[in-house]
Amino acid sequence: QTWAALPGVLVAFIALLLGDFVAYWRHRLEHTAALWPSHVMHHSDTAMTWTTGLRFHPINRLTTSLIHTTLLALLGLPTWVLVLNNLVRHHYGLFIHMDLPWTYGPFGRIFVSPAMHRWHHIRDANSAGVNFATLFSVFDQAFGTFHVPGPCNVPLGARDNVGPGLLAQLFWPFQVVWRTVAPARRAATSNPD
Repeated sequence: QTWAALPGVLVAFIALLLGDFVAYWRHRLEHTAALWPSHVMHHSDTAMTWTTGLRFHPINRLTTSLIHTTLLALLGLPTWVLVLNNLVRHHYGLFIHMDLPWTYGPFGRIFVSPAMHRWHHIRDANSAGVNFATLFSVFDQAFGTFHVPGPCNVPLGARDNVGPGLLAQLFWPFQVVWRTVAPARRAATSNPD
């Protein structure tokens, strides 16, 4: 009811802003130990192109979709806005993964540029903890993760050795879990109380 009283353009803008806020924090969570194994597939690409925006583990794609849509739906946003948010985020996400040196100049302080997102994908793990937003760079500025010293010309990719090829990368998250669980199980069975 509340959303119906507002003009559609305003509702759409609010949804995109809220959607990017949710996505910013979801993306930061994907860079923690718990969710990184399913997100590393996206970062394993060493030659970033628009296809990098399609390179996601199915678990990562599922959690992303559920978090975005569920949280926005819980706010009572209309279905058409949820669809619009997903379409804009998807297509703009493909665009910012393109191999373009564009920083947007002063507009880069408002919108995420291809150069800004490329800095997020660099191989250096310390600097890869920056630029988590997809649409609005204001979230990275507000939370101290904004980093765009200029066009990015440093090596890209992930430090994790997830293996070559699709199958190795699809099984990677399960290998990480197994490596964590198996020693704990062995220790529990060898030391019965």
